[in-house]
Amino acid sequence: LVENRIWNVNAYYPIIGMTNCLSPGGFAGFVSTNAGIYSSKPPSWNPKSSSVDFEVTSTHFNSNGEVVNGTYTLILADSISKCLWGKTASQGKASISVTYGDGTENVITTSYKRKNGWSYFSANGFHYSSPTLKLQITDVPKTSLVCSNYSIKRTITGESPKCPKGFFPVKS
Repeated sequence: LVENRIWNVNAYYPIIGMTNCLSPGGFAGFVSTNAGIYSSKPPSWNPKSSSVDFEVTSTHFNSNGEVVNGTYTLILADSISKCLWGKTASQGKASISVTYGDGTENVITTSYKRKNGWSYFSANGFHYSSPTLKLQITDVPKTSLVCSNYSIKRTITGESPKCPKGFFPVKS
């Protein structure tokens, strides 16, 4: 058996459910996957789960009988993220889930970085059959911490707040 490597580049417009987020002729993003078969449409907006969904399919095993580990990368303009979720991934918590037809989820490795107005999301290590990948950006839970330097008390709020130099945490 010979495994072929195929490169396929397509441009799609409009992105399903994202038409109000795009300007004519604008570039919204880029998808890359090692899937043998994938949706012929760009990722779609799922209003029920507030996620961008993409369907992929491939053989479960390669020609050597090894399980094929999937890869998926989505590069999305920050303007699109802001339009869809009301925030960019740097203002919230980005997550990618892989769900199969029977409802089970696969443990995967995900990564995120932001550079020059673009968000780079990547999911690796999922197995094939025909999973749906869902990208979500949710609010980051914030907590508060009361800090003191004996004469002044300050409340610090954030994802993981820390007392400023010269202050120490006070138990409420």
